[in-house]
Amino acid sequence: MNASCTIWNILMRHTPRRGILVEALHRRRERGLSPFSVLSCDNIPDNGHVVKNAVLGMAHKRSPELAEWIADNVSFPGTMVDRIVPAATDDSLAEIAREVGVDDPCAISCEPFIQWVVEDNFVAGRPEWEVAGVQMVQDVLPWEQMKLRMLNGSHSFLAYLGYLAGFAHINDCMADSALRDAARRLMLEEQATDAAHHRGGSDRLRRQPD
Repeated sequence: MNASCTIWNILMRHTPRRGILVEALHRRRERGLSPFSVLSCDNIPDNGHVVKNAVLGMAHKRSPELAEWIADNVSFPGTMVDRIVPAATDDSLAEIAREVGVDDPCAISCEPFIQWVVEDNFVAGRPEWEVAGVQMVQDVLPWEQMKLRMLNGSHSFLAYLGYLAGFAHINDCMADSALRDAARRLMLEEQATDAAHHRGGSDRLRRQPD
């Protein structure tokens, strides 16, 4: 067994998810089949480029020609997801059990606001996800920045001030009128200047502060 095969086998053992993607693309290339798009749903910034770099790096260990083919023919659309899923509590589990008639220790609840933004960059077509409310855009970055500033920034603001005020949880902070009003002013008077520039930003401003 040569060195490249040994490295590939080690990578497959330790990074199987990337390995499956690389192997699938390798087989499609070998058989003359069309490539596919790799859609990352990881909740991390610039996730499309992250998975692209990971796949290309692993593919190059197997074959530089394969890595070049992937770079030229495969797309890695970025995505941005925004839906808060609070930690499960005894009360939330009991409420879900009443609603569905099943006791599920893994059940989760979520907040009403939902947003999934997907870069419209697919090499072989795609489903009409717009029908289900997905926002298909040319560039995910502005939406990602809006989320980081409007949502994550406000959470950090509440966490730091709430800690100093003696609160343990964000919902405790939101129950305090002074902190709630301060967070709302931060979002509408400081952070909103960015959000208002993006399509859908005005709608988000109406709903998200509450």
